Amino acid sequence: MDRPAWIIELGRPEAVRLSAYGVLLAFLGLGVFSAVAEADTSGAQSLGMIAAFAVTLVLHELVHGLFFKLFGGSPRYGMGIAYILPYLYTTSQDDRFDRRQMTIIGLAPLVLLSVVTLTGAWLWPVSAPYMLVGFVANFSGAVGDLWLVAAIRRFARLEAVSFEDRKTGIAVWTDDPKVTQVVERMNRSTSTAHRFATHFLAAAGTILVLTLVIGVVISISLPDDQAFRIGPAAFPLFEQTPSDEGFVASISLGAPIIGGLFFGALSAWLSSRHSVIGPSDI
Repeated sequence: MDRPAWIIELGRPEAVRLSAYGVLLAFLGLGVFSAVAEADTSGAQSLGMIAAFAVTLVLHELVHGLFFKLFGGSPRYGMGIAYILPYLYTTSQDDRFDRRQMTIIGLAPLVLLSVVTLTGAWLWPVSAPYMLVGFVANFSGAVGDLWLVAAIRRFARLEAVSFEDRKTGIAVWTDDPKVTQVVERMNRSTSTAHRFATHFLAAAGTILVLTLVIGVVISISLPDDQAFRIGPAAFPLFEQTPSDEGFVASISLGAPIIGGLFFGALSAWLSSRHSVIGPSDI
């Protein structure tokens, strides 16, 4: 086999849509950090915040590279520009990995850097403002990794399938003829109304479920007389306040509904174009 069966590539519609979801993840990341770390982030300096953001981007790619190396790859690093926006990337072209390895490589920065920044804020409270920047930047920046992990998962049932990370996308290598069926399902068009409903429910449900789960877990772990909230003070997603009878917990439905409507409409509009290409286009 001298060329990949298919290539999964991030096109303009997906890039715009993922940028929007990145904003959503940034908001959720801010809420998670403020609720879990419980640290004062008011003392941040602007230069230090910029430095923390830049360092996070570099560390994110270095973690990708570390796991490429651990699985026998030869990572290469670089910088590019997409639609006038600069970005960093890590690739391991000409090296092939199985689905489990590619999933670990893709999710490693999200997991490891989230743990590091939260732990850092706990152990060194003075670093909390900069850990917050690192956590949110890494949390929201992982949206592309999550998209690719979800995409390669579609090929899980194929025989002898491997993946090659390229600068422009993920090459899928397999001789299994069922790969055509997989791609047809990925590219199958649906009505605008169906796409809107699906993405609305997915986005709204994600916000609501994550807020409930995180809020309940934190509420159980804290004393009843300790107040906390998820999200900014002006528009909290989840809030617990002490009362004479213990505490009062409340959740806002506005954010899930508004977020779902926005992302549902944006996704339905952008989903008419597809980014999976076949052998004739390679």
